[in-house]
Amino acid sequence: MSILDFFRAKPKRQPARRAFEAANTGRLYSDWLTLPKSADSDLRYALKQIRARSRDLCQNNDYARRYLDLIATNVVGPRGIQLQVRAREPNGRLDQGANQLLERAFADWGRAGTCTVDGGLSWVDAQRLFIETVARDGECFVLMVEDNANRYRFRLQFLDPDLIDQDKNDVLANGNLIRMGVEVTREGRPVAYYVKTATPTTTSSAPPRLSARSASRPTASSTASGATASGRRAACRGWRPR
Repeated sequence: MSILDFFRAKPKRQPARRAFEAANTGRLYSDWLTLPKSADSDLRYALKQIRARSRDLCQNNDYARRYLDLIATNVVGPRGIQLQVRAREPNGRLDQGANQLLERAFADWGRAGTCTVDGGLSWVDAQRLFIETVARDGECFVLMVEDNANRYRFRLQFLDPDLIDQDKNDVLANGNLIRMGVEVTREGRPVAYYVKTATPTTTSSAPPRLSARSASRPTASSTASGATASGRRAACRGWRPR
């Protein structure tokens, strides 16, 4: 350093600014969305295309097929989720006889030909189908049917997610909202599903109908339940973490 350096003008230090890089509006960010949208708005016009592409990948891509195999193997496993009853007698001891009786009855209900409406799935098969459908389609809907088709008066019926009328959106007189075929209360609780009687690839033009309180097939009593996967809690379609 020379003596002349003391007389040279020193650059002014720029004041520090607090800002988020994600809010940058420069030219490199011009095509990045900046308008906030609700989860339902994101899904409403993209769900069909996303699901179709996901299904195509799972049919034709080795990595996607392997993913479905892995998620079924690691989440469901070879035996699936089973029932273990821990009923106790008045003295606090486990009621071994009643527990074994109930567990044997559950295992008998879980046989192929009994637990599902189509008769083609066992309880373990149904669990694998459920988790694979959620992973591939983003959601899975199951109709819980109470009828006299088996001695246990209970069966499961899987509904194709395409049957939930994505194009049905409305505001009801009671204040409930219909969003992509799902009726929710003002608090966002699902209370009903509007189900078509045919998938979009069939020729039937039957109107959609409420299926959370009535069956999609003639049965004594039915209730629809759905699990979906979008990653945003407020979405009517997509995974709703409990």
